[in-house]
Amino acid sequence: MAAPSKLWNRCTCYELGHCWSPTCLGATFSIARAATQYSLKLYAVFYLISALVRKRGWQYFQKELLPEILQSSVFLATNAALFMYDICVYRHLLGGFYPGFGFIACFPACVIAILLERKGRRGMLALYTMNLAMEVVFNMLVQRGHVTPVRYGEVLLYAISSAVLFLMFRMGNCLSKDAQSALRLLVGSCELPASQQESSRDREQPSSQSTSSQDAPNFTQFLPKQLQLLITNFIKRLQDRSKHSLCLHQFSCAYYSTEAFARRFFLGYTIQGFINVLKALPSLVRKPSTLIKALYHKDNFSLGLFLGLYSGLFRSLNCLLRWLRNKDNPLHGFLAGFVAGLSAIFYRSKTISLYVLSKVAENVFFKMQDLKYLPYIPHGDILLYAISTSIVLQAAVFEPHNIRPAYWRFLLGLTGNKFALMNRKLLDVHGTQASKLYPDYWPHYDTRFTPNLIAAGLV
Repeated sequence: MAAPSKLWNRCTCYELGHCWSPTCLGATFSIARAATQYSLKLYAVFYLISALVRKRGWQYFQKELLPEILQSSVFLATNAALFMYDICVYRHLLGGFYPGFGFIACFPACVIAILLERKGRRGMLALYTMNLAMEVVFNMLVQRGHVTPVRYGEVLLYAISSAVLFLMFRMGNCLSKDAQSALRLLVGSCELPASQQESSRDREQPSSQSTSSQDAPNFTQFLPKQLQLLITNFIKRLQDRSKHSLCLHQFSCAYYSTEAFARRFFLGYTIQGFINVLKALPSLVRKPSTLIKALYHKDNFSLGLFLGLYSGLFRSLNCLLRWLRNKDNPLHGFLAGFVAGLSAIFYRSKTISLYVLSKVAENVFFKMQDLKYLPYIPHGDILLYAISTSIVLQAAVFEPHNIRPAYWRFLLGLTGNKFALMNRKLLDVHGTQASKLYPDYWPHYDTRFTPNLIAAGLV
């Protein structure tokens, strides 16, 4: 159903925006109710799982868990409800809709909402939404023909980002605590500079020394005794091979690299396997074979190979460069990080690549601030969250097909599926394919409140 090109501009809020309710307050309250229910469920699960993973004490569950759930739920529900309300305010103030109304309505809603959230979570939320906004802008540029996607571009982007991260990792004191902890989890602490080795070694070496001789029995306890002995002897011979004098790891370079691959492959396989098993649970009763398929799914091997090669290649290339050049240098981390990053070809993900790029930008920015090359921006996390979220929700109004599918489903859940009920056919005149996700949808209007659509002969 085609609409006149200027009709969307003079439509009422009901005709274009909240097509499920003829009143602005009624629409806002319906969004607030749905968002509150969804937010409470979402954050109850989120904080409970986080508490269990972090092994929080009983005092946290008694005094802190419920307030954190409620505060984050208020933040998210407020953001959703104010966005809807501000769209109506925007139209009433200006007398109609104009391009960019999604961004303009969202910005003040985001600023108010993020101020209700805990300070410790604002930076994380800002980075997450920045990552989303980068992906949305890229998709918009591709759709408009301004950018041509490069084959395996996400792999190259990940490799470049990985190279910069590992250069900063090797330099020391350049990364935030969370970024350094994540990289140390992947590749260990032996590639950190000598100045940071003592503290890291004090934390990690006792456990590695105590378990190194037991690695084989732990992983092979269900195998026949003879095979266990064979594997144990192989690991022992691997450990006793030579290592470079500049290498700070305990055993040989060959064992150092092989052990990293084996452990991270097992970790990746287990994580993806667990996810696939959870997805298979609903159909497990009707079709038990789905469990076997989930356990041996190709994605399990893909994530295992990605993490295994990422860690193993980084370690082995650093050792190789020490052998070839007979010296150590942070630039080895840059080269090894780039080559190791190419392992992302086994688990290609634009989302992961953009996330790592955002972490690079974050760490470079803060390091430049520490060196006084960039000024400190007051409330930068609030501004970044508001701008990034506004970009995403502007796209959610005019071109939702360019948003990450998982995030679009999140928006639908947050609004009780009402975000899908906008009359985006009226916005197709902009050439953004606004109704692409719902090409056959037309709202069921109460004709008492649709004077513009009646005049246009659309209802």
